[in-house]
Amino acid sequence: MFRDIVSLMNRRHWRVQLGIAAILPLLMLTGCRSKATGEAEPDPEVTVDVAPVLGTAISQKIASDAVIFPIQQSPVSSKISAPIKKLYVERGSRVHAGQLLAELESQDLNAAVNEAKAARDQADVAIQSVTAGVPHELSKVQIDIDRARAAVADQQRIFDARQALFKQGAIAEKDVKDAAFNLEQAKNQQKAAEARVQDFRGPAKDQEVKVAQANRDAAVRKIETAEVLLGYSRITSPIDGIVTDLPVFPGETAVSGMPIMTIMDLSRVVARAHVSPQEAAVLRPGMSANLIAPGASPIAGKVMQISPAVDAGATT
Repeated sequence: MFRDIVSLMNRRHWRVQLGIAAILPLLMLTGCRSKATGEAEPDPEVTVDVAPVLGTAISQKIASDAVIFPIQQSPVSSKISAPIKKLYVERGSRVHAGQLLAELESQDLNAAVNEAKAARDQADVAIQSVTAGVPHELSKVQIDIDRARAAVADQQRIFDARQALFKQGAIAEKDVKDAAFNLEQAKNQQKAAEARVQDFRGPAKDQEVKVAQANRDAAVRKIETAEVLLGYSRITSPIDGIVTDLPVFPGETAVSGMPIMTIMDLSRVVARAHVSPQEAAVLRPGMSANLIAPGASPIAGKVMQISPAVDAGATT
């Protein structure tokens, strides 16, 4: 086979030479000069485009369906049982913390507040009568004491004078005994007047003042309790958010402890997704993530937590 190839190449070589020999006379007749036999043909030029080499991280996209949960939500319930008088929001309303949401019937609560305030006013009057009247009463008692002392002094002089006359034989013994009796009565009246001072300054009066003050304190506490219950009739929002559930209507009874509406703060949400263990192995907290809802633009987020446990049912 090798010989056949060499023979074929030799035959092609002779054919090429014969062709050149036939063409040369034609070139000479036309007056064209041929190039030197030893001159080589120039190499063709080739254009090469050079681009810089860029280093980029190889990314892996992990997609999964997720269930969205609000970070903050609050069921709003009533602390008292009362009919709903008015609702100021409806489902889908955006509310702010402290905003009035509903109002309950509160006529009986207002009456309790007014009654407690009346009891406090009565206690104030009692305290004033006990404490403010003391100086006036003391001044009256002091006048009685002064009068009793003057009467004792007068009766003492009469007794001394009659006793001297009796010794002289000028009067009867009966007059001396009458003077002694009047002197003893004057002294008793003086002791009674002086004892009345202790009624205004002693422990009994202090106890009366304490009782009046205690009655006032009890009335004030009743006012505070009644006002707290009255405040429960006005239901306000504990957080900023949106009313997502409102199962009651005006006229229905709000039961204490039972939610009458639900408020969710949807400004930040948590998307809980199930991924395979192989995909979870490459995830790290802090990685960027996009939440894509139907018909909405992607919402930028990040991976917050990766469960270390595998769901036995879904193996994710």
